[in-house]
Parts: sequence; structure tokens; C-alpha cells
Amino acid sequence: ACLSAAMNENPGRGRLLLIRFRSLGDILLSLPLARVLAEAGHSVEMVVDEAYAGLVRGHDFIAREHVRPRGWRGRASLMAGLAGKFSLAVDLHGSPAAAFLARVAAPRVAGFAGKRLAGLYNIKVPPAPGNLHTIEVNLSVATALGIPVSRPIRLLGPPADPELNRVIPSRPAA
Repeated sequence: ACLSAAMNENPGRGRLLLIRFRSLGDILLSLPLARVLAEAGHSVEMVVDEAYAGLVRGHDFIAREHVRPRGWRGRASLMAGLAGKFSLAVDLHGSPAAAFLARVAAPRVAGFAGKRLAGLYNIKVPPAPGNLHTIEVNLSVATALGIPVSRPIRLLGPPADPELNRVIPSRPAA
């Protein structure tokens, strides 16, 4: 299944939910994927844990940041607020909580095959070789969705910190 098919089947055309709850580095390393999805013409919203609130806010390719609170009541409220609002959810976190949130938020869910609840994904991204950088692994989601990824890839840090904006060179063909 590809992204264009997922978008055409659903009324919320183009609204994507990207889920990466925690781990500062992993959240930052998911931003190139968010950028690629946005550059493909989709409105990308992202869910992060309360401790990382504000980390993805301010990037022009993130339409909205959703903060997952610590308590179960707040998390249930977030899930209810996001239910059915998206055409596609992308689970980069891989936990049961992320898989359930993705399934509630969208009828189409992309995630990595081999995760505990991968049965909830209708777009299973094949496992990447172990020698790939996390950015490349995340970008394999775009490829699985039928979105081309051009090189070089820009690693985007918080907008206020231009020192974190570095270019990662293309990988040589194996």
C-alpha cells in the first residue's frame, strides 16, 4: 500500500500523525522524515511526551505538536481528541501505546514490521539493515509509502539553534 492510495481512500486527505513519544535524539532524528512528508504536500502533526514539549514546535514543516501527558486520564483525553482525525498515522516509537494511538487516530497505520503489535499496521515497513543510521531507517518509511527521498538529507535541529543544522552526505551505493 502506498501513501497516495491511503490519502485517496480517506476524507482527511493529507493529514498525517507522526508518533515518537520520547528520547531526545530519536525525536530529533525523526524530523527529516517529517520534513520529507511535508514536502510531499502533507500536513504533518507530531505527538511527543510532555518532557519533550516544544521540541518540534516552530519547524515550518510541523503543522502542530500534540503533547502526551504523563497521567492516564490525560493520555485517554489525548487519544479521544485525536481519534479518527488523520488519514495516516506513522508509528516511529514502536510501543504498544504508540501502536494503539496510531490505530485510533487513523484508518491507515504505517510502522516497522517485527514490532510487538505490528499486526495493527496496515503498511508494514520492512526492517532496515543494522548498519543504517537512524535517519535512514526513519526515511525508509517514506520509501515504503511511495514518497521519493532526495539527497543530501538535512538534519534539522531546533530552529533557534542553527549549529544543529548539518548536512548528512549521501550513502555510497553498496
